Amino acid sequence: LRPAPGALAIETAGWRYVPLDPDATASRAYAAFPGNGCCYAVATSILGPLAERFGLPYREFPLEMMKYGNGGVAGLRSLCGVMNAGAAMIGLFVTDGRARGELTRTLGDWLETTELPIFSPESEGAHAVPRSPGASILCGAALTAWKTATGLTETGERCRRVTADAARKTVELLNAHARSLRAGTAE
Repeated sequence: LRPAPGALAIETAGWRYVPLDPDATASRAYAAFPGNGCCYAVATSILGPLAERFGLPYREFPLEMMKYGNGGVAGLRSLCGVMNAGAAMIGLFVTDGRARGELTRTLGDWLETTELPIFSPESEGAHAVPRSPGASILCGAALTAWKTATGLTETGERCRRVTADAARKTVELLNAHARSLRAGTAE
C-alpha cells in the first residue's frame, strides 16, 4: 500500500490511514445508515473509501460485525454506536496510547457538548432536524436529552444525521493527527 506522493498517512501494523474528505465521509455515513445502523455506518464511511482505493487489508475488515453497535450496543442504549465506531477507527490507525486516548476523549467531549445534528443532506425534501447538545456518549441518555430539548419523539433522522456528524468529526481528528505526524508535532 503506497499513498500518492506527498500524501499524509498513519500506518499501524499494516493498516494505513490516508486522510479522507470529511464531507464525503459524512455523506457516505448518512447513506449507509438505513438498515445498518450508526456504528456500521461510521466504520464503513471510513474504511470503504480506503478499501476502494487500496484494496487489502481494508477490504477484508469484517464490517458486518460493526452492526452490533446499533442502538447503543445491540439496542441496549449503552455506549452510542457513533462513539463506539469512532473510537474503533481511531484505535485501528493510532497506535500511540496517549494520542489514541486524547483523540478518543476529544471525540467523546465533542459528542457531549456540540449541538447536534449539524449534517443536512443535499436531497430534495430534506427537512430540518432540531439541534441540542448531545449531553452524553451513552445512546439512551443522548436520545432522552434530545427528546426533552426538542419535544420530539421520533429519533431516526436525528440519529442518521448524528452518524454523519460523528463520521466527519472522526475523519477530521484522524486527518489532523496525520498532519501533526507529518509535521513532527505529534506527541
